[in-house]
Amino acid sequence: MQALRSLLVHMHADLVPAVLHSIPHTLRDHRDLLQEGMVGLVRAAASFDPRLGRFPTYARMRIRGAILDAMRAPCFGGVLDVSRTLQRRRKEAGLPMRPQAEPIFENVPDPRPDVERATLARDEVDALLARLPQVERDVIRASFGLENVAPATGARIGLALGVSESRVAQIRARALERLRAAACA
Repeated sequence: MQALRSLLVHMHADLVPAVLHSIPHTLRDHRDLLQEGMVGLVRAAASFDPRLGRFPTYARMRIRGAILDAMRAPCFGGVLDVSRTLQRRRKEAGLPMRPQAEPIFENVPDPRPDVERATLARDEVDALLARLPQVERDVIRASFGLENVAPATGARIGLALGVSESRVAQIRARALERLRAAACA
């Protein structure tokens, strides 16, 4: 069985660059995405059932899914980078690196916001948003309620900008991709 899986992977390895070529990935490293696509191909070979259809068709879907999942991961690094980011932020906030088993209500921080920290975070957000084109900046601010108002729906943002809801989603996705790239740089 392992030999059959290995054979499927070797015979269809050329699917990975073909699928990757069909996905726009201007802000991503090509080699990392190829690697993620190969992981998708290996997983496809492991879970393929010949009764359900042809392997290349099944593998293309799994490869594409693996590449898109990797592109959606924060800072394009997946779980390890998220864990490191959380540890860094806990350290910056003065929290212990690992949560300790303590009574829940003993060390409850003051619920009032730390004005200095909030101002610093707001300045960082504004600096990142300043790197975006105006339309993308407006969509992000409206989507996440950054102007001290409730977050707006894609339909409402589209109505305000004179574009469709799906176009708003595309603009938001592009802006978030740029923000991730800027934050990771």
